[in-house]
Amino acid sequence: MYCPFTSVSAHSGVIIDTRHSAFYNGWPQETGGTQGHEPGAINLAASWLAVMGNNSLRNWLCSQNIKADSPVALYGTQAGNEQVALRLKQCGINALYYLNDAFQVPERLHTQAGFHSLIYPQWLVALQHGSPVFAAPQANWVLLEAGFDTAGVYAEGHIPGAGYLDTREVEGGPLWNKLPDAQLMEMLRQQGIGPDTTVILYSRGDCAAARVAIILLYAGVKDVRLLDGGWHSWQQAGLPVEAGSGNKPAPLQTMPAFTPDTALFVDQSQVSTWRRQSAVTLVSVRSLVEHRGETSGYTYIEAAGDIPGAHWGHAGEDNGSVQDFLNPDGTMIRADALAALWAGEGIFPHQRVVFYCGTGWRASAALFYARAMGWGDIALYDGGWYEWSRQDSQSR
Repeated sequence: MYCPFTSVSAHSGVIIDTRHSAFYNGWPQETGGTQGHEPGAINLAASWLAVMGNNSLRNWLCSQNIKADSPVALYGTQAGNEQVALRLKQCGINALYYLNDAFQVPERLHTQAGFHSLIYPQWLVALQHGSPVFAAPQANWVLLEAGFDTAGVYAEGHIPGAGYLDTREVEGGPLWNKLPDAQLMEMLRQQGIGPDTTVILYSRGDCAAARVAIILLYAGVKDVRLLDGGWHSWQQAGLPVEAGSGNKPAPLQTMPAFTPDTALFVDQSQVSTWRRQSAVTLVSVRSLVEHRGETSGYTYIEAAGDIPGAHWGHAGEDNGSVQDFLNPDGTMIRADALAALWAGEGIFPHQRVVFYCGTGWRASAALFYARAMGWGDIALYDGGWYEWSRQDSQSR
């Protein structure tokens, strides 16, 4: 049964976009096509169904407050709509419709502010083949796989043309904070990266690429993008891989004029001052048990607890996960859903928000996503709980 957008809205129905999250967020599905999603629509990509059993799908429906008698209208591709409709019926949703005027009023469509910073596999393939792409890099570009001590895994198979960058090239002990500016800029020169180079990053897990991305943005690389969903999204798309150690980059002959974004990182002194003045919203991007002080979350961090007054920013179940921010396929959840998750903890875009975690990885993912959502006054406390917990009790 078909119905118009206004009819669904008038009857407080649920509108579901069954396309890939990239198109929901704002990437045009074809050259010159419309961008974004219908107002109020939520995203349930047909491609997610391969990794969602019916119990998982029922839990998702519950999280979206979709009940058995809720009128649900689908739009996207015909094949995607039919796949989603079949699974919804299996889960007891029977009042199903199809929007017959989706995308017909382009000016009413909504896009995510920084959707172009989260790319999708087919866009990358087109870029690699020299085809025209939307939001193309303005100058040269490089593709890098980021990981911690995973060069061997990279060599077994990686995205064709990707180089490898170990996270130890951008951060170091004892606190695993970003390296000094001079070292970062020399690394970039050796990688052939200047301020105007578009750097595209991906990783095998949730956070390594985001960690590198935030440090590169700090260093002065203007256009840094993540392959949304990382290595998993490439594999899920069934795209080719290549083995080997990859081609060595050609270093730049002279050091480019990088201008570090010093506002993007804040230190312990700034955090302490702002906290006393109630001038900042500190966001702990850690598991709930870490935030509550039941565990430090790390084998090398002795103290459990959190910075007094910090808001819980969600994350995942362990110190390498930001599952709370991800769709079933590992891509970023809807911007409005993430904003609502944070709003429930008293975290809002109009505030001065400083993200941190244990040593910076999970907080980097949160910060990158916040930037992609258009949040402005945001920063990373790189020292995080590791540094804060090492203070003496009086300075805390």
